[in-house]
Amino acid sequence: MDFKWHQSRKRKLGYTRRDPLCSTLYRVVYNLHEKLEHCWEERYQQRYGAFRHELREAFHKFLDCGVLSHGCARAVCENDNCKHSKLIPLSCKCRGICPSCETKRMLLFAEHMHEETLKPVPHRHLVLTLPKMLRAFFRYDRSLNDILFTATRETVFELYAELYPEGKSAIITALHCINDLIEFNPHTHSIIPDGVFMPDGSFTQLSLDVDAIQKLFEHKVLFALKQKNLITDTLIAQLNSWKHSGFSAWLGPQIKPEQQGARLFISEYVNKAQIKLNRIEIIEKQNSEHTIIRCHKDKNTSKDYSPMDFLAAVSATVPDKWEQSVRYAGYYASKTKGKRRELEEKKLAEQVDADDNDNIRLIKPPPEQKKKASRSWVRLIRKVYEADPLTCPKCGENMKVIAVITDPKQATRIATHLGTPPYRAPPPFISDTNSAKQLQFAA
Repeated sequence: MDFKWHQSRKRKLGYTRRDPLCSTLYRVVYNLHEKLEHCWEERYQQRYGAFRHELREAFHKFLDCGVLSHGCARAVCENDNCKHSKLIPLSCKCRGICPSCETKRMLLFAEHMHEETLKPVPHRHLVLTLPKMLRAFFRYDRSLNDILFTATRETVFELYAELYPEGKSAIITALHCINDLIEFNPHTHSIIPDGVFMPDGSFTQLSLDVDAIQKLFEHKVLFALKQKNLITDTLIAQLNSWKHSGFSAWLGPQIKPEQQGARLFISEYVNKAQIKLNRIEIIEKQNSEHTIIRCHKDKNTSKDYSPMDFLAAVSATVPDKWEQSVRYAGYYASKTKGKRRELEEKKLAEQVDADDNDNIRLIKPPPEQKKKASRSWVRLIRKVYEADPLTCPKCGENMKVIAVITDPKQATRIATHLGTPPYRAPPPFISDTNSAKQLQFAA
């Protein structure tokens, strides 16, 4: 009985391939991405700027993500008595628009933060936002995002330098372009140590004032925009005269080194996927001429879009080709980490000869062993779905990947042979179907 229960549990907890064709976002992109490009100059260029080739490429990659006919890996059970075979679709690894790939990237980022970057010292979560009046500049020119990164970094560094000039601060900043209602809202999420690092490697705990952070961040952003001749002294004086200028700063509670769950959570949240499928729904009625995309923030807050307006708003999440979405600075910068690593290697390599203190013997450090290629996608799927994609659904034994198939015809033929449903295009919107019927009736 125990053996049968164990086998049935394995089957129940088996990995089930996600179906991207069922998602709201896939249906919107499939039906409207070509129409959006054709009407962009007339309807959206004044609001969002020129149509970018990165956006076209992101749409095409997203439509291929998770679809077997566009690329898959074939896995076979290692049990000689089973030899069950299944196909695992390939992902697009697209930045910004694909929630699945963004979630995988978020989990890898959080693991890297927790295991390799964040030191065992207290940290805090910092969020800095802009007033609505200034957001339009960043909508048209994505290169202005450097202002947000620079202002955030310099604000933290200067305030810590005033408290403790001898110390070195650190910051990890991620840029978010939209909010939960898919409204354009460029803002930064940062992880900062609650103090500074000393030259000897020790840590001195300090605390920053939220009001001081907001005022200095506001000053730096306005000064940078003025230097680029985007705003005038009159607008700056107007913002300063308001009781609430629109700039805001939020500093989270202290996260101690032993709070590993909180460290992982904040690392995931800082670089989270900006589009959440569970907060988007399509509302369409048979007798209605208009389809609505409704975005939910919570039970009481939502916003409605037309499908085309929704897709145009989503375009803000797609970065340019060489655009950075996360930056490291200060004690956590790659250059600083490299220098610390070199100093540690020199200390290990130099040993004073016991017989002659004047002679220094250089001992080469042992060669670093190459890390084995980790099946990160398997590990991430285990983490998200609590199931192993390389576990046989029939016998529960391990499976191994024997081939990667990129030819659409061959992938479709194998999928049909294995009994996997072929690719089917998502249905059009009811409003489009009604319009087509009206045109056919008129003709």
